[in-house]
Parts: sequence; structure tokens; C-alpha cells
Amino acid sequence: MTQSTNKPETQLAHTFLVVHSLTLETTFYSSVLGLPLGNRVDMGNHILQYVENGTPAILEFIEYQDGRTLPDHPDQEFRHHLAFAVNDIERTLLNAESAVEHS
Repeated sequence: MTQSTNKPETQLAHTFLVVHSLTLETTFYSSVLGLPLGNRVDMGNHILQYVENGTPAILEFIEYQDGRTLPDHPDQEFRHHLAFAVNDIERTLLNAESAVEHS
């Protein structure tokens, strides 16, 4: 596949989801789908769980200790998101500006 010279190389870096229960999520992804669990990090008011999927793009789950799960909660530091890695940030920003101007 040939890439256009005005488009940067882009890869999915990670998928980040806020969940009700890390136990339920990790059981499904590891036991049912067979994906290996990565690090679990206790950040105080929330816990992060990394799940490997055989690609550089990892799954990240977060469980807030106070039970909040809505991505629009006003005090929520992290929200559902996808993250991408690009090899040419300047070109990516120019493409984004151009797309906004032409929309």
C-alpha cells in the first residue's frame, strides 16, 4: 500500500476506557479472549489496568475508587479515548487545520 506524501504514518497507540469493575473486565479479556494482562497501577483515587493485545496498541482500563464511570463526570481526570502515534506531528497539525478550514 502506497502512502500519500502529504499524510503522516499513523498508528493506534492505545484505547482507554473507564469501567465499573476491573475484575470483570480483566476476567473477560484474559480468560475469555486470552489476552495477557500487563501492569496494574494504583493511582490513589483510581486504578489502571493494562491489557496486551499482540500489537503495539494496548488496552487501558481505569476504575475509579468512588464508582464514577460516566465519561462526562465533572471531576473525572480521565475519559474514554483513543490515542494515535504519528511520525510527523507538524504534517498532522497542518492536515487538521486544513480539514477544519474546509469543513
